[in-house]
Amino acid sequence: MRTITKVLGGPVAVILALILVPLEESKASTLSKEAVTLPTGDRVVPGRAGGLQVTPAPGRERTPYIVRRTGRRTHVLPADVAQPGHGGRFDPAPFDVSGLFGAEPAASDKRPAVAGTAALTVRAIDRLGRPAQDGEFFLTRTDAPGEDLYVAVRDGVTTVEVPMGSYVLTGSVQTGPAEITWLAQPRLVVTGTREIIVDARAGRPVSVTVPRPTARPLFLEVRSMAPLADGQLAEEAFYTLGTDGVTLLQLPPDGPTGGYASMVSVLLGEDAYVYALAWRLPGGFPTGFARTVTGRSLATVVATHGAQVAGSTAVKTLFPRPSAVSAVVGRSLSYALPFTRTEYYNTDSGGVDWQATVDEFDGLPHEDPYDGLLGTLSGVGTRTEAWNMAVHGPALGDPDLVEQWISRNGDTMVVAPRLFGDGAGHAGLSRLRAGRTVLSRNGSVVAESAEAGGNFTVPAAPGRYRLEVSATRAAPFTLSTTVTGVWTFDSGHVAGPDWWRPHLHSVSFAAPRDAAPLGADGTAPVGRTVALPFRVAAQDGPVGPGVTPVIEVSFDDGASWRQVAVSGQVATVRHPAGSGFVSLRARVADGGTVSEQTVIRAYRYGP
Repeated sequence: MRTITKVLGGPVAVILALILVPLEESKASTLSKEAVTLPTGDRVVPGRAGGLQVTPAPGRERTPYIVRRTGRRTHVLPADVAQPGHGGRFDPAPFDVSGLFGAEPAASDKRPAVAGTAALTVRAIDRLGRPAQDGEFFLTRTDAPGEDLYVAVRDGVTTVEVPMGSYVLTGSVQTGPAEITWLAQPRLVVTGTREIIVDARAGRPVSVTVPRPTARPLFLEVRSMAPLADGQLAEEAFYTLGTDGVTLLQLPPDGPTGGYASMVSVLLGEDAYVYALAWRLPGGFPTGFARTVTGRSLATVVATHGAQVAGSTAVKTLFPRPSAVSAVVGRSLSYALPFTRTEYYNTDSGGVDWQATVDEFDGLPHEDPYDGLLGTLSGVGTRTEAWNMAVHGPALGDPDLVEQWISRNGDTMVVAPRLFGDGAGHAGLSRLRAGRTVLSRNGSVVAESAEAGGNFTVPAAPGRYRLEVSATRAAPFTLSTTVTGVWTFDSGHVAGPDWWRPHLHSVSFAAPRDAAPLGADGTAPVGRTVALPFRVAAQDGPVGPGVTPVIEVSFDDGASWRQVAVSGQVATVRHPAGSGFVSLRARVADGGTVSEQTVIRAYRYGP
């Protein structure tokens, strides 16, 4: 997928701290550098899920950025660095951050001149009718492979030579610090000398009204999505921290727009509630956008968030995704833990999914987010969700990318299990004291690492593999202090570009229910017996019919174990007198694979 993500400081603003773009090539997921400082002083570091976090240099907080990813090349392009001498374009090689993802920066991103070019003039007018001094435009070739062209307009007009063909044009015209117009022309055909007039005065504002009058705009995203000739998707999106001062404009397309679509997403609310609203708009880009949302079109989620460490805070981020391959950028809000928030999602989104992450902090982050895809909400009603609740252990369900969580491509085994998912099965990582991975084939060790995962080269011939991954946490954590997953499966060479995932499982304990047996701090209620709900998940799809785990408990940190009764999706655990910790062990055999997991000090019990 080709992804072009444009992040603009815009009217109110700062660059968002979290910029997420899914990796196209997971072999590049092993980071080779910790940070890249651009010539402008802006700092780029790896973000969540293979994305980027951009921290502007002092005084550059309002600078627009374009994050462009094509294949394994990734560029972060501040909009104020257009260099003269390239016909309105510039050489992005100094802004290549591909090394963050294991790829060596290219010497130059310039390409030889292409025969059959024409002069394209972009004339931009700001909202006051003046020649625009701050115009940013992107031309992406849609009918054939080609160079993505960045055009900066600083004195009202710019002329560039472009290969003749079909394009999608996206861009913005900024009138002042608090006024910006974002625009798109879904289809632009260049067959000879051509002039485009972009008049920001034709743009119209964004207005979304919700049932609660106290809701304030928190985040606005408007996205352009254009299919390319090679089947990939070109995306460009505009983000600000509100709707004031923003107008939208579609330039008339040159004929049918094919599979082009756009999306408008707005986040509104206050501390106790949030409206997460999105609309996918097929066929075009909006000139202005207005919606009045009623309760009849909303689904309600009451989300409760627990704490692993007393006195910690959480950052929760919501991401709208108009397609399964979309890039994601979201708005983060901070809360003191534990907390409960009501979330409203519109059910007329046209196929937009929502993804959420939760980070827990006490000065340093304890863990990477718990990634959970809410899915398309199509029914009106209320449901509950629990985040960051015990038991924290392996979570392999609902992978978002084809290589998650344990997979193979060719003769490379990717090992990236999430060992600290929460009780609801949201995948999660943690800050570790130590980790270890041992990969064996037919009884012989073929690879090992002092990390909880990695990428390993394995023999092409089929074999029986045993993978053991363990992780140990230290203070301030008191629960799930050591987590181990052991998976046994058959594997051989995987031909072609496809990824293959073995049918491996995880078991999440204390899934959210009205009478969940564990509190937000991971303590069982008073009483000597507890019914412990669990959920079995597989990383490659549904769990086989009739699969029931064998579950064991330990009250001496794993020195001894005893099997417990299982009925349906509930294990019955009888605690000894007094207080202490319960460790859990589970084993799942399904379709020739065996999955085993151990969580030491999964939860505490007692008065």
